[in-house]
Amino acid sequence: MEVITPYSTYEDYYNAVGLEEFEPCKKTHIREFSNAFLPVFYSITCILSVVANLTLLIIFIKYKALRKVFPANMVISDIAFTFTLPFWAVYASGEWIFGYDSCKAVTLVYTVSLYSSNLFVASLGLQRFLDNVMYDIKMFRSPKRNTIMCILVWLISALAASVHAHFVETHEFDKQNICTYHFGNKAAWKIYVRFQMNFLGFVIPFLVLLFCSIRLHCFASERTTFQRHVPAKFEAGFTIVFFLLWFPYSVVIFLHTLQDLQKIRRRLKGTCSTTREYLLEESDSSSSQNGAFELRSVQRFQARDRNNSWAERPGILIPEAT
Repeated sequence: MEVITPYSTYEDYYNAVGLEEFEPCKKTHIREFSNAFLPVFYSITCILSVVANLTLLIIFIKYKALRKVFPANMVISDIAFTFTLPFWAVYASGEWIFGYDSCKAVTLVYTVSLYSSNLFVASLGLQRFLDNVMYDIKMFRSPKRNTIMCILVWLISALAASVHAHFVETHEFDKQNICTYHFGNKAAWKIYVRFQMNFLGFVIPFLVLLFCSIRLHCFASERTTFQRHVPAKFEAGFTIVFFLLWFPYSVVIFLHTLQDLQKIRRRLKGTCSTTREYLLEESDSSSSQNGAFELRSVQRFQARDRNNSWAERPGILIPEAT
C-alpha cells in the first residue's frame, strides 16, 4: 500500500501526483446519454400529449353530454404540463437559455400541473365514492360539489408550486447556465420541498384512492347488480396503476431526503466542535494508516465550510440532464 507523506498545506496534498483517482465523479457517460436521450424523450412525449389532449378537447366541445368538470380540468392540467416539455427538451440538450423569469415561470407551471394531475386523479376516485356510497346524503349531491373540489385542487397545487418557484433560480455552473434550486442557508426548506412532493404528490392521492377502492368494494359486495361492481373494479385498477407509476419515483425522493437529513446532522454536529476535533473524529472513524488523515476526512471538512449555498441541480424534482 502506498504511503501518504505529510504535506505543508492541504493545497499541496490535493495537487500531489497519484491522487487523480480521488477526483469527484463527473458521470461523463451518464451526461452524454442524458443529452442525447432526454430531448428525444421529451419531444415524443410532448407530441403524443398534444395529440391526445387536443382530441379530448374536440370531443368535449362537440359532445355536450361528455362535458364533465373533472375530465375537463384534467385535460387543462395535462396541456399545461405538455407546454413545459419543449423547455425541458432544449435544456436537457445543453443549458438553460430562456432567462431568469422563464426559469421560475416554467417551474411554476410544471409543478402546478404535476400536483394538480395527481390530485385530480384522487378527486375522481372520491367522486365515484360519493356518487355510489354516499349518494343518499343530500350534502354530497350538490351540483356545485365537483366545481368546488376542482377549485380546491387548483388552489392547493398553486400554493404548493409557489414554494418550488420561490427557490428556483438561474445560476452558472461549469460554465453553463442552469435552472436550479437555490436554498441558501435554508436547508430545512430543501427537506420540506421533497417531503411535500412525496406527501402531496403520492401519499395523499394514493391513500384517497385506496380508501375509496376499499369502500366501493365493500359496498359492491353488499349488492348483487352488475352496475354496482363496475365502479369498484375500475377504482381498484386505477389505484394499482397509480401505485405502480408513482411509488418508485416517491421512493427515490424519500431516499434523497434521508441523505439530506444526514448532511444536516453532520453540519449541526460540526458546529459544536472545533476544526481539530472534527478532523480527529473523522480520522479515528476511517482507520487510516501511518498517522495520515484519509482524503475523505479532509474533503468532508472542507465541504462543510464551502457548502453554504445548498444549491443543486434539480434532477429529481425538475426534469433535466444531470
